[in-house]
Amino acid sequence: MSLVVVIDLFVNVKGNLENSRTRSTAKRRGIEIASISRLTRPSDFRDFDFILAMDKSNKADILEALDRQNQRDNLSPDADKKVKLMCSFCKKHDETEVPDPYYGG
Repeated sequence: MSLVVVIDLFVNVKGNLENSRTRSTAKRRGIEIASISRLTRPSDFRDFDFILAMDKSNKADILEALDRQNQRDNLSPDADKKVKLMCSFCKKHDETEVPDPYYGG
């Protein structure tokens, strides 16, 4: 699993471990998160089968990053189809977006 920072607003977290609350919650569920955050790169849209967004705003930011990267690199015309909402894979609830854990979600 890779944590990728998409928009400039979060550049200050680039190179950091995921938030300690996130790591703790994941660990209680048997998931170890040890990845380091980084900015998106064109190879992400080639190398990964899915690029998951937490919410619609995040998905729009990822698609915007793809558009910028596609202007510099010749990426697959269907690379945008890899970008999905994380909750589109959920089967146990009806949420369409991951509630924001930092701001009361």
